[in-house]
Amino acid sequence: MVALKDGLDSLDASDANGITLDVVKRLHRVLMEDAHPLLSDIRADAAAHRLPRLLLGHPVTSITEVASLLGTSFQTASTAVDLLVDRGILQDRYPERKRNRIFHASALLTRLERN
Repeated sequence: MVALKDGLDSLDASDANGITLDVVKRLHRVLMEDAHPLLSDIRADAAAHRLPRLLLGHPVTSITEVASLLGTSFQTASTAVDLLVDRGILQDRYPERKRNRIFHASALLTRLERN
């Protein structure tokens, strides 16, 4: 989006939305391509397998938020998040904490910053 910064004023709302949608679709595709091989040994219906799709809208999240997004228990969400941390998809922002931990998808955030 940086390359478009000066040109955004000349775009109408439909063009701006189309560009945003294109960026979102590309980021989603890249995220899923990155996550899929790392989760290929996990059941397709497992919470950990469903979570990467939600990270685009929530690149910084908590276990409570993940439980709400996935419609699962706190324990199921915690297991899914821990698995994504182990696989390098999420990072624990404050690993020394036992409660109220915050996680981020750093690869996704890096790509968002570039766009």
